[in-house]
Amino acid sequence: MIDEFALIERIRRRIDRRDAALEVGPGDDAAAVRLGGGRRMLLTTDALVAGVHFDPAAEPARDVGWRAVAANVSDVAAMGGRPRWLLLSLALPEDTAAEWVEDLVEGVAAAADAAGAVVAGGNLTRARDLALHVALLGETDSAPLRRCGARPGDRLFLSG
Repeated sequence: MIDEFALIERIRRRIDRRDAALEVGPGDDAAAVRLGGGRRMLLTTDALVAGVHFDPAAEPARDVGWRAVAANVSDVAAMGGRPRWLLLSLALPEDTAAEWVEDLVEGVAAAADAAGAVVAGGNLTRARDLALHVALLGETDSAPLRRCGARPGDRLFLSG
């Protein structure tokens, strides 16, 4: 398979339909949309697929849910934003235990609470392979921090 960043660039070229409000598009930690009054909405999404990103037989479902939210919160925080609302989409094989899903959702809810975000909705669908997708909307009152914005002498802070 092609390198992730090369693939992102190829996709970006195909979908680049500029909007005056879109300040940061594909290729950074999150997209940023100007809302007016100096406010920006930050949008990001990540997927976790069983057998690729986690092993449902070996990793507690609560931990998987927490990690799915944390990945998105990290993207919004990296851009200087506050997480606000998230959507959870679950693709579940027929034999998925309801208890496993409940534990996963407990992890999602706990991580959202810890980050100050609210689970605003989502989607359930049947699938051959177990997967979850989180979309997170955040906000900031200043220009988003960009991957390309670091300069020599800047301070680097690590969290987590």
